[in-house]
Formats: sequence, C-alpha cells, structure tokens
Amino acid sequence: VRACLGLAAIQVHLWPEKGHEKAMQYIRRAITFDPLCGEAYIGLALIYENAMSLEKAIACLQEAVKKCETDENVHFHLGRILLRRGRKTEAAASLQRALELRADFTEAQELLPGTV
Repeated sequence: VRACLGLAAIQVHLWPEKGHEKAMQYIRRAITFDPLCGEAYIGLALIYENAMSLEKAIACLQEAVKKCETDENVHFHLGRILLRRGRKTEAAASLQRALELRADFTEAQELLPGTV
C-alpha cells in the first residue's frame, strides 16, 4: 500500500500535467490492497479536487467515511471539500466528527466557523 501511494506521489510531483492518471491507478491499487486505508482515499480525492471534480472528490471521501469511520483526516477533508461546494450543514457535521475523533485538530477547528 505504501509503495503504491509513494509511486502516486512521485507521478504527481514529477509530471504535474500528465502524472495524475497514473497516480490514480496506483492509488486505486492501494485501495484494492487495503480498502481501509484512509490515506489512499484522501490522495484520490485530492487529485479530483485539483482537477476541479469536487463531486467526485466528495463521493470518494463519502465512500472512505463508510470504511474508515474513525479516521479524522477523512472526515476533515470531506468537510473541507463540502464547504468549498457550499454544503455547509454537511461540512459542519464532517468537521465536528473530525474534532470528536481528535479534539486538538486545529485545521478542523479553524474551518468550523465557516459552516455557520
């Protein structure tokens, strides 16, 4: 799993214009190896987000929440992207869940007021 995620990161950094497709393949392979790896879903969602496919990023993270319900980073990134889409109520719930899992999650604390 770590090797696939590392190869994905290399693809994105060395070939920012064209490396995303190959990176997505590596990340999907990582998810196949370990469907409970929140980091892999986050990586895939970030690629979607960078490509401005926010709904795909949201769908990816919603799937991750079902499988990695105790991963505060998955909840945080879902909340962050939901907030970008203007879905404040859902964003607040995700950010609050991230804070329930890790009370000192500064980034989640900073975004929460934007959901009001």
